[in-house]
Amino acid sequence: MTIINFFSILERAVPLMLFALYLLTAVRICRYSSWVAAGEPNPFLPRGLALAITRFEMRPRRLA
Repeated sequence: MTIINFFSILERAVPLMLFALYLLTAVRICRYSSWVAAGEPNPFLPRGLALAITRFEMRPRRLA
Protein backbone atom coordinates (compact mmCIF):
# COMPACT_ATOMS: atom_id res chain seq x y z
CA MET A 1 0.00 0.00 0.00
CA THR A 2 1.45 3.30 -1.01
CA ILE A 3 1.08 6.54 0.87
CA ILE A 4 -1.27 7.83 -1.84
CA ASN A 5 -3.63 4.89 -1.32
CA PHE A 6 -3.51 5.46 2.43
CA PHE A 7 -4.55 9.10 2.05
CA SER A 8 -7.32 8.06 -0.34
CA ILE A 9 -8.70 5.69 2.28
CA LEU A 10 -8.44 8.34 5.00
CA GLU A 11 -10.21 10.82 2.77
CA ARG A 12 -13.27 8.56 2.73
CA ALA A 13 -13.09 7.15 6.25
CA VAL A 14 -12.68 10.35 8.28
CA PRO A 15 -15.93 12.03 7.14
CA LEU A 16 -17.86 8.81 7.75
CA MET A 17 -16.43 8.51 11.26
CA LEU A 18 -17.21 12.14 12.02
CA PHE A 19 -20.79 11.71 10.79
CA ALA A 20 -21.22 8.58 12.94
CA LEU A 21 -19.90 10.48 15.96
CA TYR A 22 -22.33 13.32 15.23
CA LEU A 23 -25.27 10.89 15.06
CA LEU A 24 -24.31 9.17 18.32
CA THR A 25 -23.94 12.50 20.10
CA ALA A 26 -27.24 13.84 18.76
CA VAL A 27 -29.11 10.71 19.85
CA ARG A 28 -27.59 10.84 23.34
CA ILE A 29 -28.44 14.52 23.78
CA CYS A 30 -32.03 14.01 22.60
CA ARG A 31 -32.49 10.90 24.72
CA TYR A 32 -31.16 12.43 27.92
CA SER A 33 -32.26 16.05 27.52
CA SER A 34 -34.79 15.78 30.34
CA TRP A 35 -32.54 14.28 33.03
CA VAL A 36 -32.60 17.47 35.10
CA ALA A 37 -36.40 17.60 35.08
CA ALA A 38 -36.53 13.98 36.23
CA GLY A 39 -34.26 14.80 39.17
CA GLU A 40 -31.72 12.17 38.25
CA PRO A 41 -27.95 12.54 38.21
CA ASN A 42 -26.23 13.22 34.92
CA PRO A 43 -26.76 10.11 32.73
CA PHE A 44 -23.37 10.54 31.09
CA LEU A 45 -21.69 9.58 34.37
CA PRO A 46 -20.70 5.96 34.97
CA ARG A 47 -23.44 3.99 36.73
CA GLY A 48 -21.49 3.53 39.97
CA LEU A 49 -20.76 7.25 40.28
CA ALA A 50 -24.39 8.14 39.53
CA LEU A 51 -25.57 5.77 42.27
CA ALA A 52 -23.06 7.22 44.74
CA ILE A 53 -24.31 10.75 44.02
CA THR A 54 -27.93 9.65 44.45
CA ARG A 55 -27.15 7.96 47.78
CA PHE A 56 -25.23 11.02 48.98
CA GLU A 57 -28.13 13.35 48.11
CA MET A 58 -30.66 11.08 49.85
CA ARG A 59 -28.60 11.00 53.06
CA PRO A 60 -30.05 13.17 55.85
CA ARG A 61 -28.08 16.34 56.40
CA ARG A 62 -27.09 17.69 59.78
CA LEU A 63 -27.59 21.35 60.45
CA ALA A 64 -24.56 23.20 61.76
